[in-house]
Amino acid sequence: MKPASDNFSPSSLLARHRDHLVLAVVIAAGALSGFQSAIQGQPEWCYWEALATQPWLEVVGPDKMLFGYLPGFAALIRPFFALSQPLGLLLFLAINAGSCWGIAIVLKRMRDEKDRPLPMALVVMLAIPMYLSLQNNQVVAPAVLLALCGVIWIMRGNSWGALALAIAALIKTMPVTLLLPLVLVGHWRKALLAALAVASLSIGFYAASEGIGTGLEAHLDLPAQWSAQNPNRILTDGEIPSSYSDNMSLSAVMIGLRGILGDGPTLLVNLSWFVGTLLLTLFATVRSQRREHHPMAWLGLWLSWTVLAAPFGRYYYLLLLTPTWSWLWPRAGGVRSKPLNAIACWLIALVPLASRSTEVYVAITVITYVFAVKNLLAAPTATRSLH
Repeated sequence: MKPASDNFSPSSLLARHRDHLVLAVVIAAGALSGFQSAIQGQPEWCYWEALATQPWLEVVGPDKMLFGYLPGFAALIRPFFALSQPLGLLLFLAINAGSCWGIAIVLKRMRDEKDRPLPMALVVMLAIPMYLSLQNNQVVAPAVLLALCGVIWIMRGNSWGALALAIAALIKTMPVTLLLPLVLVGHWRKALLAALAVASLSIGFYAASEGIGTGLEAHLDLPAQWSAQNPNRILTDGEIPSSYSDNMSLSAVMIGLRGILGDGPTLLVNLSWFVGTLLLTLFATVRSQRREHHPMAWLGLWLSWTVLAAPFGRYYYLLLLTPTWSWLWPRAGGVRSKPLNAIACWLIALVPLASRSTEVYVAITVITYVFAVKNLLAAPTATRSLH
């Protein structure tokens, strides 16, 4: 038996906390890169500065670089620019970095492996989107952390989860899709509360910062923003959205079929896979109530569908897939992975380091979604309700 002192030796501590060490280094490197990017006036920090210092309708809109954010989001950004710089920037980066660390801690608890290091290939998969989000001074990390905590609290019967989910949707609108599965698994009251909260926060924050006069116009402009940047406009209106050149979404990639199929059939294909995956996701969610699975399984499924179905894609959106990857990854004590499976895991983890192309992004989102559906439907029948 090893002496107790061996548990505190450098090699023992490194072995037990190697996942924390890698993530800490990556998060620090991402924050440093984000700081350098911001002081050079590069996106997204320059966008946040414009949002904080100019009227909303002059910065956000169908023909602007910023689109799809709820108007109340500006009130969350302004405090960072009310402080003297670079103090505001450092506070922003600290919150972003802390959110990345929080995501890792929550995912580790979800895996019930608090005393074990995460598999290193999984750590690499988590680290890449975290680094890219920090490097770009994006706000995906706080939104993902709040969405995770919100769903966990709601499933534990805590109404504060509705507020956390509402703030997540206010920061980044993508987590709003989680309201539908909450209804399907029996938490419709808290889903309704979250929907009312995000509407109230957005309208209230906007009115407090810019007045109630233009608030209605700003909120009614949202559908036009989303429509203007939808890549399917190329097929329906013959107009190329300003964001199309750097759009990595599956919808944008499918537009390439127009040269073979024509505009009408390509639009039909795009709509078919969108509606088909939505119906499949709804079916799997309903079936999940009778399956023996981790209670957060449907969360991973819906986040993977959200990224897959979003009409706009960027590499840092993969941060939304980290709960899905954590859920899908084999746990300690389970069936031992075959060598080929281990090699495949490492290849998947390292591919984004070799190439951050649109093809790789789409492949990752599609594969993640397919395996999320497969694992959820293949889970054994539950002996008791998990909700």
